[in-house]
Amino acid sequence: MLGYKTLSIVGFFLLMISKTACSLQFVPADDSRLNQKSEQIYPAEIKSDKIQTLINEMLALSGYEADPAKYEKSGVLVGLAAPQIGEMRQIIIINTSTSQEIKMGTLPKFDVLINPRIIWESNEREVSHEGCFSVPEIYIGCPKRPIALVVEAYDREGARCTKRYEGSAAFVAHHEIDHLNGVRFPERLDSEKDLHILDSESELPRYRKEWKNWDKHASAKLLEQMRNGDYSELVEEQKVN
Repeated sequence: MLGYKTLSIVGFFLLMISKTACSLQFVPADDSRLNQKSEQIYPAEIKSDKIQTLINEMLALSGYEADPAKYEKSGVLVGLAAPQIGEMRQIIIINTSTSQEIKMGTLPKFDVLINPRIIWESNEREVSHEGCFSVPEIYIGCPKRPIALVVEAYDREGARCTKRYEGSAAFVAHHEIDHLNGVRFPERLDSEKDLHILDSESELPRYRKEWKNWDKHASAKLLEQMRNGDYSELVEEQKVN
């Protein structure tokens, strides 16, 4: 996922963040765990040191700091799923801050959802422009996601909760829950024309203006590869470049 600096497009991205913020790291796109379903967490486990530490580290990786002096809004993610960092447990976090709060530099607000399950989603869908740390960064997907959904989950205190998300927050929740099921955004695309390619990150400003007419897109073969969870060649290309 790319980031809030591109959030002016319809949909969402995640920002590149400092690798010194946390000991956790994103696993590479060709890690087979990203294609697998993650394990549910027993309610009795939720308040254990192991799960609470994992949640704290996920929040830290997402750019959250309780101390405002340490908070850098340029490094905040809009969402994160535990499998993206190699932890095959059903935990996601979603930044619920509004665009205005982000601009004002307000401390981010995250929902922590454990064993999340979508219990309702709208029939109406819109295109969500997405990048992902679990897909090479030059690819931007345009899947159609529900504009509203309701999620049932446990919070980090072990209490059952029900959350409703709308707009970009719904896109984020849908995207992150997909990760728990081993699904990445290329699997949600209707055709190769929905998988846009940037020559480099420096093209993002132009992409923001011209995405409707973007003519650089993946081949049918490449999209099929990604739908099958095969990112090995793409990761090797990244290393070369």
